[in-house]
Amino acid sequence: MPSPAVRLYRKARSLASAAGRAVVSVRTCRVRGLTVHIGVAFEIEAYRVASYAEKEPETLDWLDSQLRDGDVFMDVGANIGLYSLYAAKRNPQCTVYAVEPESQNFSRLCRNIVLSKAGNVIPCNFALSDREAFDLLYVGSLEPGSALHSLGRPSEYRHHEESVPLRQGTLSVTLDALVTRYGLPQPTLLKVDVDGIEEQILDGAETLLASPILRSILVEVTMKDGSTDAGMEKRLDRFGFRLLRASDWVAELNGLRSHNLIFGRR
Repeated sequence: MPSPAVRLYRKARSLASAAGRAVVSVRTCRVRGLTVHIGVAFEIEAYRVASYAEKEPETLDWLDSQLRDGDVFMDVGANIGLYSLYAAKRNPQCTVYAVEPESQNFSRLCRNIVLSKAGNVIPCNFALSDREAFDLLYVGSLEPGSALHSLGRPSEYRHHEESVPLRQGTLSVTLDALVTRYGLPQPTLLKVDVDGIEEQILDGAETLLASPILRSILVEVTMKDGSTDAGMEKRLDRFGFRLLRASDWVAELNGLRSHNLIFGRR
């Protein structure tokens, strides 16, 4: 029989745990006829929920048009899981690998998978790059739902004088190594949105890009110093991809501009 002190400790711990759960409200999101449940405790999560259907309509259009039974969708830079969960609900016969290295986003991603009962989403807590190595993830904010985290160096989107609250140790791996050495099923759809090192990730995916199994790619492109989308178009053209659509929106921050490009096989 536990002592009174032990019973008191257990009761206090139970109450604290219940209080912690209470501050995370669960929002029911209805997006294009689908229902997704998202835990919300911070302002940025609330913003992502409020803008779910409007922020990147081309991403939802892409998933609506491309997902087929048996597809493997790799969502690189999944954040708290909005597009991973949408894909999982849009076609329950597909498998989604949601890659998110940042610890707070990954925790919320896992919770949202459970809340939405999306058993076909597999969360992956590592980074992708052009090499296999131990590296540092420069974390810009500890609030779930935040972005502008960067592998290997502080994000270019941040001012130099801004402090980085945390450097998180992580292992980086290439997409090619995941498929050819570690047994990941080869993706048929690939989304890459990591706020800055998309090119490096694609450099580590040449075998994957050359395979006809990969049908379509959505990638965020960052433009600076007068650069254009032409570099990404040229990079993917040699693997047989052509540009199908560019997002209507362009995000601008600290002199950098970014938007999404969608590519399909010629």
